[in-house]
Amino acid sequence: MRGPRALSFWTPEPTAPITIGTFVPAVRQDQIYGYRVVGPFDPAKRMRFDAAKILLDPYGRAVAVPRNYSREAGRRPGDNCATAMKSVVVDPSAYDWEGDTPLRHASSRTIIYEMHVRGFTRQPSSGLAENLRGTYAGLIQKIPYLKQLGVTAVELLPVFQFDPQECPPGQANYWGYAPVSFFAPHQAYSSKQDPLGALDEFRHMVTSLESPQDILIGPTLPRLWVKPIVPSLARLWFCSQAWNA
Repeated sequence: MRGPRALSFWTPEPTAPITIGTFVPAVRQDQIYGYRVVGPFDPAKRMRFDAAKILLDPYGRAVAVPRNYSREAGRRPGDNCATAMKSVVVDPSAYDWEGDTPLRHASSRTIIYEMHVRGFTRQPSSGLAENLRGTYAGLIQKIPYLKQLGVTAVELLPVFQFDPQECPPGQANYWGYAPVSFFAPHQAYSSKQDPLGALDEFRHMVTSLESPQDILIGPTLPRLWVKPIVPSLARLWFCSQAWNA
């Protein structure tokens, strides 16, 4: 197994918004990667570069979360590569949507069920196998139940990747209203633990909900802001219309 490999890029204006594009040969889907950004550390001037820290790709479509993930390691001095979230290379053309299209139900005939993916099936009363409870796959299993209720639309509370440790000690970040990757589904809501497992399971959930005579899915979005960690990345703001599973 090959170890990590670093590629270097240079920009003459570290304080200005930048766009960097490059081609890396032989990189395949499911490759795990992250950014290190080099520059001055001067908080008074809003400069918080720290090359020892791993940053997510703000446009990444999947996130790998190590079992030993540590938010605190990102705050302490030193390298946090072993305990940091990382982005995953995704080939959007590799998934077969099977001709799936939005159902476009008339709003006057729409009955919306707002739900939390984890909370909806987390308890044994859901009747699901333990490995499916609180997951995208678990939601799929409950589609017949939702149809029996007469539901025509599902509105999900935040389902993109958030930091589960962004909360007081001893508590859990249940709601996810502080995303770290706006274009990647939350990994902990997947019954699969491989790098692309959450993305594939999420897309399968979408196609299952949008099949003919089934349910339309409408993800909700929380507050949209990016904490100013690195100037060149902190200026990447996302509007709700741009979110695309």
